[in-house]
Amino acid sequence: MMGNHGIDPGSLHSLGAAFACARLLGLDVNRHLFAAALALQQSVALNAPYGERRHMSKAFVTGQAAYAGVTGAVLAATGFEASDNIFEAPGGIIDTWAEPGREEQLTKDLGADYAVMGANFKFYSAGYPIHSPVEAVLGLRSEHGFALDDIERITVRMPSHPASVVDNRSMPTICLQHMVAVALVAGKLGFDEAHSATLHNDPDVLRLKSLVVLIGDTEFDRAQPQGRGAEVTIEFGGGSVSRRVEHPRGHRFRTPAPTWDDLRGKWEDLLVRRIGQGRFDQFFQACASLESVDDVNEVSGLLGVGGMS
Repeated sequence: MMGNHGIDPGSLHSLGAAFACARLLGLDVNRHLFAAALALQQSVALNAPYGERRHMSKAFVTGQAAYAGVTGAVLAATGFEASDNIFEAPGGIIDTWAEPGREEQLTKDLGADYAVMGANFKFYSAGYPIHSPVEAVLGLRSEHGFALDDIERITVRMPSHPASVVDNRSMPTICLQHMVAVALVAGKLGFDEAHSATLHNDPDVLRLKSLVVLIGDTEFDRAQPQGRGAEVTIEFGGGSVSRRVEHPRGHRFRTPAPTWDDLRGKWEDLLVRRIGQGRFDQFFQACASLESVDDVNEVSGLLGVGGMS
C-alpha cells in the first residue's frame, strides 16, 4: 500500500516485529498500538542511502526495523505510551504512505496469510531481480555449450521496476549486466565469483557486460508487476537461443520447493570457512529443528567466531 517511494517500505517491518513481541508479552490492545507507534518512530528510513557502494546500510536498516519493533513492545510493556491511533490519525501511516482506495489491504487475509510462509531463498550471490537472468544464461550455456567468443548480444527482458533497480548499477552485485557476464565466464555465481576483484576486471567479463541489453518489458509488467521473472536471448552470428524463467529457484511460487539438502548446499561453503565443520553441522541441525529451539541464541551463537561449541 506504500505510495511514497522515497521512504523505504522495510521501515514498516518494524510494525510486524512490534505486534509479534506485544503478543508474546501479552499486552492489551492499546499497548499493542503504543508498541507500533514507538517502533515506527525509531525505524523510518529513506531509500536514497541504498545508492551506497556495498549495500551495508540496507542490511542495517532491516535489522534496525526488527530492533525497533522489539524495543517498542518492551517500552510499551513497561508503561511507556505513544499514539494509540498510528494508522488513521492525520500524519499517521495511512495519511502519510497509503495510496487512496487501498486501505483494506491493511487487514486483507489477516490471520490467514502469513508473510513468513512466502519467504524466498536466494541461490545466487546477487540482487534478487538478477536471479532469473543468471539462471537463464547458465541454463543456456549448459544446454547449448556455446563459446563465449561467439556471443554478439545478450538481451534480458524483465518487469520494468526490478529492471530499473539493477540496470548498470555501480555496485557489482546489484548490477545485472556485470553479474550476467561474471556468471557466464565463471560458470556459476556464488559469493566468491560475485565479489571477485579478478573477475570484476576480467577482459571477457567486461566484453560480455558491454553486450547485455536490459529491457523493461510491458508483457512482464502485465503478467507479474511485482515479479522476478526474466527472458534471456543470446545471439550469435548464426542464430540465437532463448530461455524464460518465470520464478527463480527458491522463489515461493517455484516448484519444487527447496529441500533441506538444497539449503545445506547454500550455506555450507561460506559457513564452514568461518565456524568449522562441526559447528556448521550443529547450526544446520538447529535450523532444521527450529520449532524446538527455546532460545534463538542457541542458533545465532553458533555463527560467531569463538561462540558456542
